[in-house]
Amino acid sequence: MKLLLACIVVSTPGVALPAETVHAWRWYYSAHGSPASDAKLIVRTGVANVVIDGASLRIDLAEAAPSADEKSTFVGKLAGARVSGKLINFFPSGDEIRQGEYREKQIANCKWQQISILPEYPDASVLIISRVEGACQ
Repeated sequence: MKLLLACIVVSTPGVALPAETVHAWRWYYSAHGSPASDAKLIVRTGVANVVIDGASLRIDLAEAAPSADEKSTFVGKLAGARVSGKLINFFPSGDEIRQGEYREKQIANCKWQQISILPEYPDASVLIISRVEGACQ
């Protein structure tokens, strides 16, 4: 019986939330709900998996909200510090072409990375993906 239980425990994948990983990428999106001066601020947050392979960039976004099962993706290019690409499955209205900037700073035991993604036409919204590694946390 103990052997059977051990096999089940070993063969069953553990449930680990990406937010619990030490050097996880985190993201937030903020926008105004309307152009009115008293408009509500819309905020969405979550964790991300970022893959930078040469000039290619892929960001898989997972919402922090417990009821959010949908995953969104940003697929694009990185040219120096410039980011450009398509944000897929993020908005109910459809996919959007977006651009932004990649920034990185490193000191002795600390590394900061940030990707900011903005709309083609400025509307005060921003998607920020960032992580901090090292003793600076």
